[in-house]
Amino acid sequence: MKKMRIMVLALMVMAMAAGLLSGPAAAYAEGSTSEIVLGAGEIAKATSTARDYTVWFGRYNDSDWGNGPIQWRVLSGGGSADPNDGTNLPVSGTGEALLISKDLLDVNCYFKKDDPSNQWAGSDAQAWCTAFWNSSNWLTAAEKRAVNATTVNEQNDQSVGGIQYFYRGEHNNRYYSAAPLNGEHIFFLSAREADQLFAGDDDRKAESPYFGQSWWWWLRSPLTLSVSGSVGDDSSGSVDYVGWVGDDSVARSLGARPAFNLNLSSVLFSSLIQSNQYKLTLADSNRTIGIRAAITRDSATQITVPYTKDSGSNHVSLLITNKNDSWTAGSGWSTGAVKQYYATAAVSETNGTVTFTLPDNYETNKGNWQVWLLAEQVNGEHETDYASAPVAITTVAYVDAKGNTPANSPVVCTQVTASGTEWGAAGETTWYAVTDSVTITNRVEVQGSVNLILCDGSTLTAEKGITVSGDNNSLTIWAQSGGTGKLYAGTTDGTDFTCLNSSCAGIGGGDYAAGGEVTVNGGTVYATGGNGGAGIGGGYYGAGGKVTINGGTVNATGGNFGAGIGGSMGGAGGEVTVNGGTVNATG
Repeated sequence: MKKMRIMVLALMVMAMAAGLLSGPAAAYAEGSTSEIVLGAGEIAKATSTARDYTVWFGRYNDSDWGNGPIQWRVLSGGGSADPNDGTNLPVSGTGEALLISKDLLDVNCYFKKDDPSNQWAGSDAQAWCTAFWNSSNWLTAAEKRAVNATTVNEQNDQSVGGIQYFYRGEHNNRYYSAAPLNGEHIFFLSAREADQLFAGDDDRKAESPYFGQSWWWWLRSPLTLSVSGSVGDDSSGSVDYVGWVGDDSVARSLGARPAFNLNLSSVLFSSLIQSNQYKLTLADSNRTIGIRAAITRDSATQITVPYTKDSGSNHVSLLITNKNDSWTAGSGWSTGAVKQYYATAAVSETNGTVTFTLPDNYETNKGNWQVWLLAEQVNGEHETDYASAPVAITTVAYVDAKGNTPANSPVVCTQVTASGTEWGAAGETTWYAVTDSVTITNRVEVQGSVNLILCDGSTLTAEKGITVSGDNNSLTIWAQSGGTGKLYAGTTDGTDFTCLNSSCAGIGGGDYAAGGEVTVNGGTVYATGGNGGAGIGGGYYGAGGKVTINGGTVNATGGNFGAGIGGSMGGAGGEVTVNGGTVNATG
């Protein structure tokens, strides 16, 4: 796992026992000032002339060497140009990082043991790479989804002494034939790539953990013409123990040093665990996170989030980025996305509640920040972590009835969705926002003090109305500066009756129930009652409760014998106050 997580594990356990996690303003690797960063970070910028970046990815499983994580060298990042001659090598493209194992993963690899052919296609060396990819012992299914298939079109388009070849070695007189790749996930480097993607011979050397020293390893390029000028098909490119690019007999047993292209858009986080060594957190479609109920703002610096997650994730995390930063599956983070804050909590329940402490400067910066929630499967220090796609926690600005911006605006909100029919929690103050056109076909139930923001251009249609009933439940409706948000409750267009088969109020009491407290500060509200129910107020034989209109436009129509605003058929009128706005009430 990330070093930061190791250091605070005990603290997290105690914090969760109390239902509270206070995260640092930034997560750091032990002994380092490097933060966990969004996306691939420095890995995406790496070239062979840069620092020696490595990534822990996958595990080896060998009867002689044992089982452990694999460390990979980053040869190029983001399709970076070859550092030696300024040309782009086609082996890695934009949005990819070319990785090669730091050490040899096998020392008993033949290029073609029983056949003197030195062609890559159909070779034992290619079969070794295919077996690596097909095995479940090396890479997890989620890691495989982050590996791109690689195609390289090489052709023997040069000639020497009438012999066609593809590449002449930079430091020898060897000529190599083309060794194209055709949608291969794991492969060996070509002689050209081995020459140009390392800073020098020492940089090219690879150690065999089996022998405990530098060893020979295969390339995929067939030898066309040797140093002596002989032509044959029984040798292929290799790198020797001092890092020279040369050749060896295809029947010789050498080392396997596989390479692959990492899809950088699959990386949610990269974490520096020690000098130049990174581990990754990959976006995993099998990891899910949802907000199952209203988010509560407990104080200026604390929010409580009721979550639902997949069974495999063992952490729920809070992430804050810049306001315009975004994550898109298949594309990754938007350009220049910056992490402002990160906190994580160890959890076990698939449906639970977690409380996060926000940074001290949240109130000052909330208008410029975006808050996200995600589920993570956190693994060992040198192992890949996996996370769900981040889910945005909506922060919405609003105005009061006079068009002024309240001190707490913008506020953290739960987005109203078509399936969300239970708003709020008893004894809690919660905020909801309608940001688009949403239709809810079942009746909505309000508990506690619910604040609803009708964003400009949005429309909420609650076909069966909204229940606000009892002394301890209230609904307060707000608008944004344009005041163009709309709410239809018990009606779909302001003229029809969509809850006539009930006796509920459009907004207020249910059947035989009094209305609670309803306040309208802005937007346009259409509320139509069912049989005997008020437009806003009491349900059949229920009192009207308390209704206050400070602004906006309210069109309230009662059902049969129900008031537009106030009491229902057989119910007392309740308390109705109009301080502003436009009111059209029909009973």
